[in-house]
Amino acid sequence: MDNNVGGGVTGFPLRAAAIDVGSNAMRLVIGEFTAPGAFVSLAEHRLPVRLGASVFGVDGGRLSDDVMTAAVGALTTFRQRMDELGVQVYRASATSAVREAANGAVMLERAQVEAGIRLETITAGEEARLI
Repeated sequence: MDNNVGGGVTGFPLRAAAIDVGSNAMRLVIGEFTAPGAFVSLAEHRLPVRLGASVFGVDGGRLSDDVMTAAVGALTTFRQRMDELGVQVYRASATSAVREAANGAVMLERAQVEAGIRLETITAGEEARLI
């Protein structure tokens, strides 16, 4: 599965997914494009992992081990669901909690190694654009 939309996958129907690793919750949306601009939702999942409570609260700018393990578990669940539905391309974006965490790079590595998800941190500007 290519994680880059447009990364060599052509033709319709096209199954795509978006993963949002936010400060309060992690979300997965899976859909099928039947033509450019024609999208049918196949699945939506939301898990309240609360990364921000760790980074911006008691853990002093770091993701706690427990919170990071919960996040990787959520990503593993998302990967399984994407595989079940035959997702061909996806984008997984992490926002401020991972971006600002002193150990955010560890989260990115664990996401790739343990869950098989290539997670990218995005800038505040890109986050606002995607919203």
